[in-house]
Amino acid sequence: MNYRKKRDFEYVDAILFDLDGTLVDTAPDFIAVVNELRLQLQLPRLEEFRIREQVSNGASAMAQLLSADTSTPLPIELLKAYKDQVLQTYEIYCGRFNKLFDQAGYFLEICDALKIPWGVVTNKPRHFTEIVIQSLDLQNRIGSVVCPEDVKHRKPDPESLFFACSELNVSPEKTIYVGDHVRDIEAGHAAGMKTVAATFGYVPISENSLDWKADYYIDNFSELCDLIFETK
Repeated sequence: MNYRKKRDFEYVDAILFDLDGTLVDTAPDFIAVVNELRLQLQLPRLEEFRIREQVSNGASAMAQLLSADTSTPLPIELLKAYKDQVLQTYEIYCGRFNKLFDQAGYFLEICDALKIPWGVVTNKPRHFTEIVIQSLDLQNRIGSVVCPEDVKHRKPDPESLFFACSELNVSPEKTIYVGDHVRDIEAGHAAGMKTVAATFGYVPISENSLDWKADYYIDNFSELCDLIFETK
């Protein structure tokens, strides 16, 4: 099927994505990590949704899930020790179970066919980001990958989004940023981009994504495709 950009989106020169919880479902890797470590600590397994909703909050959030009472903050030294264990175990599992979200692959194929460059802007360390991207064989298609090591200020600061636009040789005003966290939407707005909130991502049950005030909201990649593209 042949696609073209809808008239309202003819201005779009590039599309950027957050990684975890937006373009790639990395939660299965973290679910394996957390529950393996909890088993070692002789703690019961956590329900998958409890882990999934914390993935976007990084290794410290995963470490907190190793507490017998996950709602009580761990002492700083213990949190640091657990965080180190999480990262060491993630080295084993990173890229093993992750996958593109449903229809994300098809959406990227449309972008490639229309020669719309796309990239990833993430707060995930580069070492793990590259493992994830290579596990999905995207390394030769992606136009830009920006990680915390590339900038002085990570999201919600817009610096990483500006960096990606520079690499893609596009203006932020002609770029869309898709993310599953309020910091993604804040960074996109600060960069002057149109923002899309991915409600299928790792949004805590207690949080209302409508409060983020994104320009658009999608429940899946089919909706993103319908938002931007139409058939010829």
